[in-house]
Amino acid sequence: MGEISTQQAELGQEEYELQRKVDLTNSAMENLHVDKSLWKEVSLFILNTHNTQKKQVELTSFLESISPSIRVKCTSLIFMKLVRENVILKTISQARAKGFLLRQMKNDNTDHLEKIVEKMKVQLSMPEDVIVGQGDEAHICRAK
Repeated sequence: MGEISTQQAELGQEEYELQRKVDLTNSAMENLHVDKSLWKEVSLFILNTHNTQKKQVELTSFLESISPSIRVKCTSLIFMKLVRENVILKTISQARAKGFLLRQMKNDNTDHLEKIVEKMKVQLSMPEDVIVGQGDEAHICRAK
């Protein structure tokens, strides 16, 4: 019974936070005399990003609460699936397998993918956040 009460309180708090954001957004847009189409676009953005921000905080908190070695395993699990599904990496892998590229890799590419994944870190971003901008300098990590 206590757990149910706690969960209901947490849900109530989340609903309150979202409603507060929506109210602030609506007040600001009304004061700025924003037209209906932009108002709708802003409202949808607020609703869609609210959950993303919450998930980002939860993931960050989770990763900070575990040991570094377990954190590496968890992030590797997250990224390995993404890396395996990456179209560019698949294309390179297929080209190497067919002999189109001189440097050969293992057929499963597991060693190479693991090296890529080791260098990755979790960074959740909001829609339209600039991750890499034109003219930004690259930071190149050389495998040892």
